[in-house]
Amino acid sequence: MVAPVYISLSHLSYQFASGLTLWNNLNASFSEPLQALVGINGIGKSTLGRLLAGELTPSSGQVFASGRVYYLPQRYPGHDDDPLFKVLGTEHFYRAQTRIENGLMQEPDYDVLEHHWDWFTRLKQTSDSLNITFQWDLNDTWQQFSGGQQSQLLRLAALFQQPDFLILDEPSNHLDRQQKQNLLEWLLADNGVAKLVITHDRFLLTHIDVFYELSGNGLFRHTGGLEHYLDGRARRLQNQQLRLEQMDRQLKKQQRALQSAVEKNQRRAASGKHRAERQDASKLEVDFNIESGTKGRSSQLHRHQQALADTQVQRQQRYSEREWRDDIRIELPDSHLPPGKKVIELNNLVCGYAGFQTRPITLELAGPVHLQIQGDNGCGKSTLLHTLRGHLTALSGSITCHVQMAYLDQQLSVLQPEQSSWDNFMRIHPRASPETTGAALAAVGLKAAKHDVEVNLLSGSEQLRAAIAAVLMGPETPQLLLLDEPSNHLDLETAETLISAINAFAGALIIISHDDHLLANIRVDQVVHMSL
Repeated sequence: MVAPVYISLSHLSYQFASGLTLWNNLNASFSEPLQALVGINGIGKSTLGRLLAGELTPSSGQVFASGRVYYLPQRYPGHDDDPLFKVLGTEHFYRAQTRIENGLMQEPDYDVLEHHWDWFTRLKQTSDSLNITFQWDLNDTWQQFSGGQQSQLLRLAALFQQPDFLILDEPSNHLDRQQKQNLLEWLLADNGVAKLVITHDRFLLTHIDVFYELSGNGLFRHTGGLEHYLDGRARRLQNQQLRLEQMDRQLKKQQRALQSAVEKNQRRAASGKHRAERQDASKLEVDFNIESGTKGRSSQLHRHQQALADTQVQRQQRYSEREWRDDIRIELPDSHLPPGKKVIELNNLVCGYAGFQTRPITLELAGPVHLQIQGDNGCGKSTLLHTLRGHLTALSGSITCHVQMAYLDQQLSVLQPEQSSWDNFMRIHPRASPETTGAALAAVGLKAAKHDVEVNLLSGSEQLRAAIAAVLMGPETPQLLLLDEPSNHLDLETAETLISAINAFAGALIIISHDDHLLANIRVDQVVHMSL
């Protein structure tokens, strides 16, 4: 039985050094053996996870934990050439034991290893409990492991610290199906660790009952599973939309009332002056009557203007608090391929690099076919795509591509993060006109105010939209699209944006993905399985 460990937060706020405030006055208690933290990209889920683990200090409010809390990040924060003993947090044990075994003992070494002489045995036992089946050595460097293997090793590092409460940030990224299944079984098991999972992975979320949704309007708790959470969120967003529409109707009514009052004042002023002149009143009496009438009408007009201004302010506030985004709507008629049109031919293609190579691949694609590449992590799927796009040289065999090709990966590497969306588009498509650039960014739903903002300051959804524009909306539309785990790191809404963009593409597609929801919502015509 999992120990009754919990984390509570009270009136929590966090502000970056730049002055940006993510959220204010969060209150919650995380006390379930297993719960999920969800929310749109850029809302601060990882920041909240680090606050809960004590890695960051809140701007205001408090965090209390009844046990030892560990935050497992999405990516290793060190260097690619770091040895595994450093990544796993065992460097002090490893170096002390190595010096003792080599007769180079230093005085603190026995203190370091006191009560920890079995550290390596414990590390191996933890590895076995996680069903890590690939071989690893403490002297291996981090870059020797695939993305999926790295994800598993980070979880090994976390559990070696023996936490009572583990916060896992996107733990299924890069995992193949079997590795995801192993992760799920471990999450659901009664293994003495309470877990908070930050994830958008529907495979995991389908098996979790309690959800905490982080938004700009607060932290919402949902129970009853994924579908109940999605239904509750949809109702909340619908209510936000209805309130905005109601406020828009009120604005139009007030605008009509104001216009009517202005016209009525003008008619009354003209009529009053004409009547006074016909009654042979003195100029002093005429001026006095006009001024008196004008003051009354001005006061009434001011009330209409003030009511309209107040409603406009309220409407802007409601709009800024909305939690939905506009759908992406693009048309790519030039990406269309006739059924028999040759797309790409691979003849005994062998891909790889020093120490690794794929098995020979022979393949021919014709027409707007959608091909999924399957295979365990480390079998060379990404290496194949990098070779197809010319970023790696084939070891042997040949590639013949007959159409324009584009590539989109999970890191959105097509974008330079320090450049704006506008500058990225112009860099990739130097012949594009300003009109073409603006139209492309607008077509993917990127607001004009964001066109000149650096990509690294945009939300995850906005970055994806900028990448889609750069890849698909240039003067020369590609007819072959390579996608490498494109939905990794995407929140649930942004994943739907990606699905819309893929379905608007009328060309051929080669995709690597372990995302069952994505694959179920796009067309897949053929499957090729790669093996080691």
